Amino acid sequence: MDTSAIEALPWCADLSLNSANIWTVQQGRCAIGVVLLVEKSASVALIRKARVEGYEFSDRLALPGGLVRGVCGPSFAPCFEQSIRARAEEEAGLTAEQLSELAIAAPEFAPVSRYTVKCVERFAAVFTVRANIKRPQKLISADKSIQEAFFSPLPPKWEELAPANRLILARAMRDHAGDNVKTAARASVNEALAFCNDAAATVNVPPVPDPWMSPEA
Repeated sequence: MDTSAIEALPWCADLSLNSANIWTVQQGRCAIGVVLLVEKSASVALIRKARVEGYEFSDRLALPGGLVRGVCGPSFAPCFEQSIRARAEEEAGLTAEQLSELAIAAPEFAPVSRYTVKCVERFAAVFTVRANIKRPQKLISADKSIQEAFFSPLPPKWEELAPANRLILARAMRDHAGDNVKTAARASVNEALAFCNDAAATVNVPPVPDPWMSPEA
């Protein structure tokens, strides 16, 4: 997978592995995350996080994905691809044989998520990989941190999506969602935009624009 567009972003200039073998930027203050966007028949592959006390996104919906780890050594591109493939299979049962045409979508649009792990605040800039699914299937999760995996009708239940995922899905639907969909989602999208851009400012990552806004606006 070609990750050159990510590596060329000014705020990714110091892209490197930290002591926990996670790819980070901004002197290790912000991890790199990635989610998989798979759509079929006006639906999208989603997972629901398990109920975990103290976890901000407990019981929330999200796209399959996670942090980019150094699973392939010191080269970012193969680590990026292997990380999303592994999470897609673990969280939703989407194997390499079932997915095709994986490509990074809108690399300039990477909302920052803020969450707590063992009482320590963490940050991750979340990129998106689009893929096609070769044949319809039921999604099954093998990850204990996931309650369920399923294809959700579009538009989704916006308020149930974790903030960064809410923005990513809104951005993906920008060009074909009707005004009624955008109006209904406005409050949830604005809430997510404020949350993610506040987190981005904390780690000196550029804010993302309103996902409904067209490039010409």
